[in-house]
Amino acid sequence: MQNLGAIPRASTVGFRYEISGSVAKKKMRVERSNIDKAKVLSILGNDAKEFVGSGYKDTRSFLTNNGFARYNGDVNEFLAAIENRKRLDLLLVIAIGKIYNNLKCNFKEPDLANLAFFSRLEAFATQMERLTGKKVSIAVAVENTFFDKHVLRVNKPSFTRMTLEMSRKLAKDLGLAHLSIYPIDKFLAGKRYERDFYDSVSELNKRRSSLKKQSEFKTFYKVFYESYPTKTFNEAIRLYTSAAGRRRVGAWATDSTIRYIAFFRARDKMDFWGTNGSYIRTSVSPRSNVLQFEYGIGRMSPLHGMGTYGNGAIGTERFYDVVKALPEKGRLRMWYYGNKPFCAYISGIKLRGRSQSGQSR
Repeated sequence: MQNLGAIPRASTVGFRYEISGSVAKKKMRVERSNIDKAKVLSILGNDAKEFVGSGYKDTRSFLTNNGFARYNGDVNEFLAAIENRKRLDLLLVIAIGKIYNNLKCNFKEPDLANLAFFSRLEAFATQMERLTGKKVSIAVAVENTFFDKHVLRVNKPSFTRMTLEMSRKLAKDLGLAHLSIYPIDKFLAGKRYERDFYDSVSELNKRRSSLKKQSEFKTFYKVFYESYPTKTFNEAIRLYTSAAGRRRVGAWATDSTIRYIAFFRARDKMDFWGTNGSYIRTSVSPRSNVLQFEYGIGRMSPLHGMGTYGNGAIGTERFYDVVKALPEKGRLRMWYYGNKPFCAYISGIKLRGRSQSGQSR
């Protein structure tokens, strides 16, 4: 079976440390301080300049030399395709905010890592508009609105709406004028899509044994295994360090993986990209002949870790890994923006263990 789905490489990066029950006994102290808009804009501006760049002479040079976006195919064909368009409207399907696992992040709202990705999209659109002389827009389709309910089965239907509204507010507040943020439902085939999704879930469940042997399934399973929804940090540690908890997580991860594959199958059945053919297709996963944006912010994707800042660079880390790296009775400095957790300031924290880069330059 081909085309089970796709996951960005930056979302497959694992924990630095093995999960241990001893971490729950740490007497960590959180030190809160506020960050103002001018500082946020400065951080995002420097980040976009580093990864997207400026001063390119033509579109070809930009697409082949920037560190954020690439076309996975013949660039000449892509340039010819956009030449025939009066304006360049791009569509990107992603999840925003944070995954619901408290080992990964102890808050769920969009933070500095999410905004850094949005800021890089804005810088990309600005450069494309300057180089092509055409109006450029990026429609971000937030897949949480279907994903959280039907794939992750999270019992917080109102949270997705709040995340969407907060992302829109932050984008407007920081002047990200080329971005529009919508629920993915706007681009799906309504109830028919939901029916096709559950038909696929039923059909795939009949082939669980053969599916589980495929390498793609195993990759997806690992990501979901580390994403089980939890309510507290200590609950998550207990869950992942007990035999019964691991069995519970494993069963949930298998079901979620099947639902994830069904999510893509239902999209294919409705001809998602044909139905939304007025848009230029983009992705955060490697796809042939598709414009791909690098989803890694530092070590991993914004969805699977919390935003960090230190030594002049934005990054992402698992909350568990940061707590693990703190000394006993350690202090975690958290920056807040708009009265919401925004990033962990990690200067001076020695992070060791498995270190894989989520960033491709």
